[in-house]
Amino acid sequence: MARRPLPRILSSGSASITRSREIARTAADSATDVLHPLITIIRGLRLLAVSGRQKWAATPKERRGPKLFLAAACVLAVALVPYGPILALITVMGAAAWKGRERTPVKTGPDEAESTRLRALYEAL
Repeated sequence: MARRPLPRILSSGSASITRSREIARTAADSATDVLHPLITIIRGLRLLAVSGRQKWAATPKERRGPKLFLAAACVLAVALVPYGPILALITVMGAAAWKGRERTPVKTGPDEAESTRLRALYEAL
């Protein structure tokens, strides 16, 4: 079976392809920067929903009715309070942003370079 030649657009315009890729990367980076707060809130809403579902599943069946009644009463109270729905939305968005933030891992000890320096210092003493 003979090899098929590359299409003409791929063999002659490597500079334009490189430029197009760079433009696409720049656009993707800019979109990520702009949408990062929205991504954080969506991640937090997902985590809050999973947490609520786990708590609901862990609740005994005889206590689910009163919990549902209490939740409905809270929703009704929020709906009747002036500016209640807006404040509830802001509160839920704040909780979702807090829950969805990326946490940096806690440093548990010295890394390899630090341990080498500490070992050298200990041996020097």
